[in-house]
Amino acid sequence: MKRTVVIGARRERQGIGEFVARALAHAGAEIVAVVGRSDASAEEARRTLAARYGIRCRAYGSAAAALEREAPEIVAICSPFRLHAEHLALAAEARAHCLCEKPMWWPERMADLARGTAALVDSFLARERRLALVTQWPQTLPWFYRLYPSAEGERLTRFEMELAPDSTGAQAVLDSLPHVLSMLQALTGTGAVADARADFARADRRELLVDFVYKPATIEALSAPERSTSSIDVRSIDVHCRLVTCSAPPRPAAYALNGRRVDREIALPAYTMSLRGEGSSVELVDPLELLAREFMEKTQSAAPANRQALEESVTLLAPLWEAVRKLEDK
Repeated sequence: MKRTVVIGARRERQGIGEFVARALAHAGAEIVAVVGRSDASAEEARRTLAARYGIRCRAYGSAAAALEREAPEIVAICSPFRLHAEHLALAAEARAHCLCEKPMWWPERMADLARGTAALVDSFLARERRLALVTQWPQTLPWFYRLYPSAEGERLTRFEMELAPDSTGAQAVLDSLPHVLSMLQALTGTGAVADARADFARADRRELLVDFVYKPATIEALSAPERSTSSIDVRSIDVHCRLVTCSAPPRPAAYALNGRRVDREIALPAYTMSLRGEGSSVELVDPLELLAREFMEKTQSAAPANRQALEESVTLLAPLWEAVRKLEDK
């Protein structure tokens, strides 16, 4: 069992640190410590994990102290994204594998985005440590293809996704659109963003529409659980995103490939998930649990991270974020 420290395990707003800790524990990690903004918040997170999931660990108000004293093999970063660069640097220095909430980081000055992102990724690759993001939606694709078997292997020309962040405007872009980019990468490989456009669908600005064109470098045919890649002519994909602010979970979510739509449904209080398509549904294994399991397996096998995909998970957000910032300034 790999010793694991979770930074930001207390649930605030839409944070999922508590659930990341649970998923990693289920995947075989030994959660040895949690880190909060203060000793008090860390202690609250420790008590919650113990009471709800039987996870016994120590609490720290300092990430640096936790990593120095606990010497973890894995660090999960679920803190607010403005603190990610600091926490990523600490994890890399500790020579730990890292599972980081999205976005990986965001700079105060946009001029620092590309160079800073490359430096963070390099800090893990140079130490032969894995870095991955908490973008779990691609894990649902095998269930999508159960509902729409004819879609598997079909060339993607249109992708749509609806999410419900607890934020608005440019902040909602950073909260939600890494999921969209992760889906596009899983379906078609790395690529580029062009022709970004944004508009508010409501006067209160709580419904944001973001459209763009995704230009993949290669097209990948997804065959769960394995993905095989074959290069063909580069084709553009029309992407349409709808972000509706929602404060109370469970939040609605959906996506569509070439018009074939699935809605994620969550049944409370058991919090069981399913995907509903046209007239039928399938029960869904928690994609966060699947992501944690995949991450743990790849740390065991020392599978290298995809440098380009990691860098693009941040740099491709820039034109989308800027389009919404310009809209907000009008």
